[in-house]
Amino acid sequence: MGRPKRSVRELRIVLDTNALYTQSASDLLSTEIRETIQANSAHPDIKIFWYLPETVVLERHYRMSERAAALLPHLQKIEALLGHNFGITEDKLRSEVDSVIASQLAKFGLEKLVIDPGKVDWARLMRDAAFRVAPFEAGDKEKGFRDALIVESFCQLVECSPKTPSICRIALVSNDALVREATSKRTHDNTNVKILENTEQLKDLINTLVSTVDEKFVEELRNKAWAMFYIEEDKDTLYY
Repeated sequence: MGRPKRSVRELRIVLDTNALYTQSASDLLSTEIRETIQANSAHPDIKIFWYLPETVVLERHYRMSERAAALLPHLQKIEALLGHNFGITEDKLRSEVDSVIASQLAKFGLEKLVIDPGKVDWARLMRDAAFRVAPFEAGDKEKGFRDALIVESFCQLVECSPKTPSICRIALVSNDALVREATSKRTHDNTNVKILENTEQLKDLINTLVSTVDEKFVEELRNKAWAMFYIEEDKDTLYY
């Protein structure tokens, strides 16, 4: 009798703007994120879904358009030199950025995570903004509305996803401490949610989920290994 077929689990990954950081005017994603997606596209026991909140897509559109517009003066100098107008304007650039983003979303299998405004507690959001509750920043000026929309998008995905960790995991990758704080507070009862700071932590999570040992064992082993390597003022640890 053959071995029973293992069920395919899901890992749903949401990327914040800072996880995509790139100065390129032509790339939606950083090289590290592109390589991570491509390296994890064909695991037999886990299906990975990649999401960009709509707010993140719009922010990247703005940044890419901004970088492209900065190149226009150089093009105008070339036009003057050659005596030829290429007909490239800021409106034309924005339209082309739209096409580039759509193409790269499709190429890397990214799904745009559109927020449902009807499911947002706007009264709570307004209070959080007024009292500078994370992800809003403390200070004289209110900052954090776009971050709040990213948190809302992620929480809506969590709400509509399976709740059992052995069936589905949902992860947010953000190096913004306030975003992580706000998301952790909203999802602390969800045992299948992971809040990650960077791509390296994401890779660790993926490697754990596709390994033959369970996540709890790996976490316990990691803690023991760290304790052996470094404990402050313990001269018997490997660091010293």
